[in-house]
Amino acid sequence: MHKLFTSLDNLFEYIIEDKNWTGANAGQINRYPVRFVLFDNFADFYQFIVNRPDGIYKHSIDTMLDKDNPDEFLSYTELSKEIRAFTKKIPANDFIIYPFSELARFYDNDDHKEFDSLVTTIRGQQAPEDAQHNHIRLYIPIVGMQGKMDKFMKDNSTYVWEYKSETDNGTYKLIITDGTTYNVSGLEEEYSVVHNLYEWLKLWEKGEDVRKSIICSSPNIFANVHFAQPDNAFTYLECRNAYQFLTQGLHLDLGLLTEPNEEEMPFWEELAKHIDITNFDFDEFVRERLDTFTLKSGVDFIKSWFDCDTDFDRWLLTLYFKKISNGQGYIYRAVSQCASLSMSELFSNIATLIFDEVNKDAYLKERRQAMIMAAEKSVKITDFATDKLRAKLSAIAASPESGGYYLAVKLLTPLTDAELQLCIEWVSRGKIHCDEIKAIFPQLYYYLEPLSLNSLDNSTQWIASYFDGYRRSKLADSLDSTVDEIIADKNANAASFRSWLDNFKTVRTVLYNRKDIDVLYWIDGLGVDWIPFIRNIISKYSKENIYLNEIYIVTADLPTSTSVNKAKLQSLVPEGQQLPKIGDLDSFAHSSKSYPQYIIDEMKIVEDTICNVLDQFNGKKIAFVSDHGITYLSQLVDGLKIGGIKSDHEGRLATYSSPLVDDNNYIKLDDGQTVCSLTHHSLVDKVNKGHGAHGGCTPEEVLVPVIIVSSQKNATAYSVSIVNDEIDGTMPVVSFIIKGLSSIDIPTLAYNGVTYHLKSKDNNTYESECLNLVDTATKVTVCINEVPLNSFSIKVSTGATENDLFDGF
Repeated sequence: MHKLFTSLDNLFEYIIEDKNWTGANAGQINRYPVRFVLFDNFADFYQFIVNRPDGIYKHSIDTMLDKDNPDEFLSYTELSKEIRAFTKKIPANDFIIYPFSELARFYDNDDHKEFDSLVTTIRGQQAPEDAQHNHIRLYIPIVGMQGKMDKFMKDNSTYVWEYKSETDNGTYKLIITDGTTYNVSGLEEEYSVVHNLYEWLKLWEKGEDVRKSIICSSPNIFANVHFAQPDNAFTYLECRNAYQFLTQGLHLDLGLLTEPNEEEMPFWEELAKHIDITNFDFDEFVRERLDTFTLKSGVDFIKSWFDCDTDFDRWLLTLYFKKISNGQGYIYRAVSQCASLSMSELFSNIATLIFDEVNKDAYLKERRQAMIMAAEKSVKITDFATDKLRAKLSAIAASPESGGYYLAVKLLTPLTDAELQLCIEWVSRGKIHCDEIKAIFPQLYYYLEPLSLNSLDNSTQWIASYFDGYRRSKLADSLDSTVDEIIADKNANAASFRSWLDNFKTVRTVLYNRKDIDVLYWIDGLGVDWIPFIRNIISKYSKENIYLNEIYIVTADLPTSTSVNKAKLQSLVPEGQQLPKIGDLDSFAHSSKSYPQYIIDEMKIVEDTICNVLDQFNGKKIAFVSDHGITYLSQLVDGLKIGGIKSDHEGRLATYSSPLVDDNNYIKLDDGQTVCSLTHHSLVDKVNKGHGAHGGCTPEEVLVPVIIVSSQKNATAYSVSIVNDEIDGTMPVVSFIIKGLSSIDIPTLAYNGVTYHLKSKDNNTYESECLNLVDTATKVTVCINEVPLNSFSIKVSTGATENDLFDGF
């Protein structure tokens, strides 16, 4: 039996009328005491509770719960049983049973019609005779469930009184989680918060003090909240994880608009622990925690990424970066495509996404800066990304339409060995100049630098050209004609070999009685070709007061093997002391490896060896020495297959026991049983591919460096004068007289933004490489060790003439 009321006064009047009814059907009306009172909203319900007629008492459903299990859900049959039991023992008073709907709305009325069954059983419960006699009533308020009560409104056996006010008092927002509020602080300051069913039911005793937004972490309510619809008293927000709770439930702007993957949830839960809802500002929190006050770009993000100590901090930084990037920038695009916090995945994306961009130039600088930082941290990308990187770079280089080598070089970075391999291949084939890769592969650039040793005189200056050719050959994996020509001349026979060899001192001659040398370090297999490379490494330590003082080129004894020369080095240290060995290029040379990777690996060995010593430098004067050098050119030519000898060191030397004829391919040693190859052809079989070798008489095997370092900088007093200040296109070189240079000083010439090497001629005269002359560029600057010394004005004539536009008129 449904009745509609538009004012509480009318409803209260009818309550009194119903209570005192004595007319028709009075017996039935008194027999069934339950009256369902429907409200659109809680504001009307509270007014009903507060202003109810006298003599109506309250009875809360929370008294029906198990106090030891405050979240245990009463089934609809248990609730029905409790209410029916209360009806049977009802005293001589009327009661409001509440909050009925706040439990009943969560019963399954979709498949099992639990709500319908509950209402049906309650409405049919008869009051005891004395209660009937006293016209006792039980009022059960139901808020916002008109949809579910609709069928009972049409049922004359159910008393349903509906109150509809003219005022829209809004709805409550119920933010529901599964047993947790994720340790967020300050929630009670802005929300009504309940943690279980008991607290949920008690909440409604607060009346108008209940806030419009309610956070409920009752697991049982969470499990049944989907049964609550339709409902015009609540809007429901189910938060199934910390992300949903923080962003949708608490409306925090954390920058992420899409649902994160499950692997990220521990980070969201960790973030929640740091949040106090009363004063939380995400941007400020990240800036203070990670010290990212200056983070404005993708490069700044990468710097901060490496500063993070934990995965949580990296995740937090990533979240913040995505928020402030506004979807712009190359690094943002790479970060957005990461499925995890893997450093390998991030930099794999940074390495390869550029190839999908139409306007690659727009992102080159940002990408390269990020990749350089990754290389400094020894980051490794995936094999798949490495293969893609190499394939794409090779394809671009091979296609002028796609940008050719010009674009390919700009896309190179120092991150992967695959890229460094391409640098070696392209430089060695003349596709690019070594200057173009200086920023990304400085090791290769400085390895190829001229020896630039002022200690070389007319009799020894040729080795500068030789080692230039040797390094070109090594990089190209192919013999350079310069090397063949010099070997054919200098090592034409044993006599010519000994003639040039006698122009160099031995390591013992140079270091014997050098009382100022505190420590000797032996690098097994270090050759002269490494001098520019090592000189550059040492120059980086000048801020640590570590300076290069002297460089000498000396000879190893024949045969150029460790067993022969180690003893000579050992004799330089006091008796009883062991010569410290700090690097082993020898063992590496004999191992199986592939071109051009072994060049990269060899550079790492040398760099690590020198740096390990200098990083522990304690002010003592030290000398780096070597027992012999290594040749990587014998693997490129056939062996001589000489009979009657026993191969040693892959044929770079051999022993014989029977008489052996003299031959210009080898030199016989004074022991009467050993021969050493004068050329790159090994005496027996060819040196294995990928192997370096030693034991023979080529310059790279027999000449070794002595490099002296200390905490004292060499005293300098340079002077420079120009020899020729008029230069033309037929002979575009400039000569200078430079005095005061030590063996370690490197003179260069700066002209029109390009650096040119100055080569020693004689009598302190130095001549430039051929200049690329420009009529308007009339200034040259001489630099010593990259520091400007003097500038000179020159007169330039390129030989170019302009066409006379009026010729013929």
